[in-house]
Amino acid sequence: MDYGSRITKASVELPQTCKCCTSASAKSPPLEDRANISSAVGEEIPDYSFKKAIEGNVTGAASSDSLREILFDSHECQRLGRSELSLNMLVHAPLLKLALKSHHYVDEELIQSARICSAFMPPLADIRDRDCKVTQGKMVDLALVWTPAEDGSRALGRRHKGNKRDAAVDKKLLRAIQTHVLRREPMETQSVNQTTYTPLMFRPIATSIETKAEGGAEEGKLQLGIWTSAWHRRMVSLMSMLKQRGDADSRPLWASVGRSTEVLQIVSVPLILVLGNEWKLIFACDRGDRLELLGEVPIGDTSTLLGLYTIVAVLHELAD
Repeated sequence: MDYGSRITKASVELPQTCKCCTSASAKSPPLEDRANISSAVGEEIPDYSFKKAIEGNVTGAASSDSLREILFDSHECQRLGRSELSLNMLVHAPLLKLALKSHHYVDEELIQSARICSAFMPPLADIRDRDCKVTQGKMVDLALVWTPAEDGSRALGRRHKGNKRDAAVDKKLLRAIQTHVLRREPMETQSVNQTTYTPLMFRPIATSIETKAEGGAEEGKLQLGIWTSAWHRRMVSLMSMLKQRGDADSRPLWASVGRSTEVLQIVSVPLILVLGNEWKLIFACDRGDRLELLGEVPIGDTSTLLGLYTIVAVLHELAD
């Protein structure tokens, strides 16, 4: 199967809510922010929509203060016309870091320097000449990545969540990734992802994020499409290897389409496109002969406090 032979750029309208967006409403902001959020919305919001602070716990207040700082920096970036790089450094990366602060398995990573391995670059026959410049520069800006507790990245004091069995599985998975990447791959493809950028060698990408300081929706979706298509090709490479080795765990990944033909089923993955202040959720769906990007579901913005809380809530769900 040749993923990337066709990247569909036209979006398909989805309902304005999805599972992760609706369940995210359970992540309530602190009661201290009721007045500010009510003012932003233009109506009084009842107390039960907020979480009350636990005595001795200042996490809610600290997060609230941090979000206000991010809001101020976002407004300053827009007022001064700062670049996309500045937005990522001053607004987007701190927002991701704050949202994932208490998460035990998922971290944010700035990946503007990451490039696709030539072995996984999808064919781009249907991409117009003027769009080919996309493949010559950076692909995406940020990512949510799985960070195993055993790799030493949890030195900042976050305790490993879960029971001993979870920790054992976590350690086994990291060891399996390291073994395959270092011992069974040539130097040019020694990574569990579609790029050999060092921070991503052993940490699988969960959600990729492309940001545009202004406009550029089609170019942003094209970059996400190419990047994700390359990830698909990497997954095909890994799973095909497992199948050749007769690995029993890989059997559920393959679907029979005939007596002697099987195809690899790759799960739909969430992507995020940031256009100025607006954050949108997109799903990359495997259609067999193409990768299709569906929907542009609004998931908040960085121009209002309420929008920031919405983004944080959705990031919690994506990380989970």
